[in-house]
Amino acid sequence: EEVLVVENRALRVVGLERQEERPLPFDASRAAYLPDGSAAIGSTTGDLLILSEESAQPLQDLPFKEAITCLAASPDGKWLFAGTDKQSR
Repeated sequence: EEVLVVENRALRVVGLERQEERPLPFDASRAAYLPDGSAAIGSTTGDLLILSEESAQPLQDLPFKEAITCLAASPDGKWLFAGTDKQSR
């Protein structure tokens, strides 16, 4: 098992077998693993990026108008839930 930890402009992957840190292009506020191994990262400024597992390169950018306060993915990977203090998608 691994855990994603976001702090400022860094994404940390922490697990029993590995620990790594990757830079992010913004101040992150939330992170969630997706079933395919990619990661959803929400920012304090309203950016929501889907990052590839291998390269941590952005696969998709979903803009919000304010800070992302929560993220969750459905177990089958068909849905990604993201919310702010004022809206959810």
